[in-house]
Amino acid sequence: MRPTRSTPPTDPFERLRAETRKRIDRFGFTKLMIGSGACTIPGCDCEPEPHSYTYTLGMCDHDSPEFVTFGFPMSQVSSVVDTVCQNVMRGREAPIGRDHRIGLGSGPTVAFVAVPDRWLEVDPNRVGSWFDLYAPRIPTFVQICWSDDAGNMPWEPACNPAVTALQPLLADDPVGVPQHTM
Repeated sequence: MRPTRSTPPTDPFERLRAETRKRIDRFGFTKLMIGSGACTIPGCDCEPEPHSYTYTLGMCDHDSPEFVTFGFPMSQVSSVVDTVCQNVMRGREAPIGRDHRIGLGSGPTVAFVAVPDRWLEVDPNRVGSWFDLYAPRIPTFVQICWSDDAGNMPWEPACNPAVTALQPLLADDPVGVPQHTM
């Protein structure tokens, strides 16, 4: 009997789910950027949202929380999230708490802050693709917070106000950002 080649799904959501699963299987995780203005729909002219964010899918397969980060410049977000996730997959824990800081080589200094469950209780659609793959499981998220050029974190008074404005702290306001769509 001759092996048959599976045909790709024709439903756009099934196709997206299959492509996402392939990336997770290949790299151990993947990430989605939400509200960045970078859209894959031909002809779309989406404007960036005030608080664009990126979240991971697949880190739960490594007994790790998933990660979310806000406001990183598009030129840096992939490098930072990829570095953090690869470190975790290699057994280097991400120390949780505002007092712990990690330098990422040529990238910024980061800290990992636990995200309250309330963030998803208010609007699970904030990470809808995660639930699409993993429901009925409930994810745990950790926010990757990044420093300004002087090494100040957004919760510190000396932090550059532009950096603080780009990354709301979910630990301080798990409901308000990004605006829920329910």
